Amino acid sequence: MNRLLIWTVLTGCLFGLPPGALAQDDSRADRAARRAAERAERDQERAARAQQRAEQRARRNDGGAHILLGQDFELGEGATSPEKVIVLGGSATINGHVEDDLVVVGGSIHLGPTSIVDGDVSVVGGELDRDAAAQVDGDVHVAHVSLPWNWNWAWGLPVGLPSIGRLWWQGAALAFTIGRIVLILLLSMMLVAVAPRRIASIAAQFVSAPGVSTVCGFGAEILFAPALICVAVVMIITIVGIPLLAALPLLVAAFALMWVAGYAAVAGVLGARLRGTDWYLHGVRPIDVFLGSIVLSSLTIVGQVLLLSGGWLAPLAFVVRSTGWFIEYMAWTMGLGAALVAWLRPGGFNPGSIPPVVPPLPSPSPTAF
Repeated sequence: MNRLLIWTVLTGCLFGLPPGALAQDDSRADRAARRAAERAERDQERAARAQQRAEQRARRNDGGAHILLGQDFELGEGATSPEKVIVLGGSATINGHVEDDLVVVGGSIHLGPTSIVDGDVSVVGGELDRDAAAQVDGDVHVAHVSLPWNWNWAWGLPVGLPSIGRLWWQGAALAFTIGRIVLILLLSMMLVAVAPRRIASIAAQFVSAPGVSTVCGFGAEILFAPALICVAVVMIITIVGIPLLAALPLLVAAFALMWVAGYAAVAGVLGARLRGTDWYLHGVRPIDVFLGSIVLSSLTIVGQVLLLSGGWLAPLAFVVRSTGWFIEYMAWTMGLGAALVAWLRPGGFNPGSIPPVVPPLPSPSPTAF
């Protein structure tokens, strides 16, 4: 028995295998195999979930998108949006479940603690306010808009600096206002240069009866659209007048031209009085229309410029711009009424109502006596 025990120990020492080594190797191999199987199973589950999300996203993409322009989007708690949410010029507040991408351009995104977004979250030109409990399965992209120059145009005055988005809108409104005023000014000066006697006849009607011109202008502004619709309906009903429908745009253009002529007459009278000249004798001139138009539109332009600053100047800017709009509207209304009354008189525009230019009398010679 002792010989057998000694022989076993010597054999183990010779082959480098201590007692129990074979059992330990078997247990290590089993653990490694189990770990590999678990990793393979987790990878397989992860791939299956990714494929499922891709299939769901593909199905959602077929459903279109929910697009909002110039307004905010809010998804309450418990609510679900099954399609993409795209907000342009507004902000998004999410407390519910968005099953696709969330994109906001020119605004900010607020993700509440109960919000879930299955797709990507992208915000351009705004900020992302994300709660720690918010769930986003896709990627998150935040793109800030920076300008290469400083917008501090107030030169240190206590004026609130405008945000970029609001400045864009107000800048576009100012450019539109200036373009409108310049276009009307050019048309008015052209009409005065082409038909000075008719503009003078409108000006005479405006000066002689401003109340009648105002009432007629209000009436024309209110009744023109219904009258145009009635004329179109009558032409369609009579069938014979259907070909005449092509002349309706010409009628609208003639009405607009008469409106501009009336405004030119009002601006010309104002400009002539500012220059101290007698328009009744010398007629309405383009320089008079230019000066009058600048005066009539000055408050509108000043108010629009003040709106760029915002801050405590905003209420004053709204008052100034509203006053400018009212002054322009009254000039347009009175001019339209004067043009219509001058046109509806017997014989239409009456250039004979404007006396010819009378040359000044020669000064007596000092040697005449």
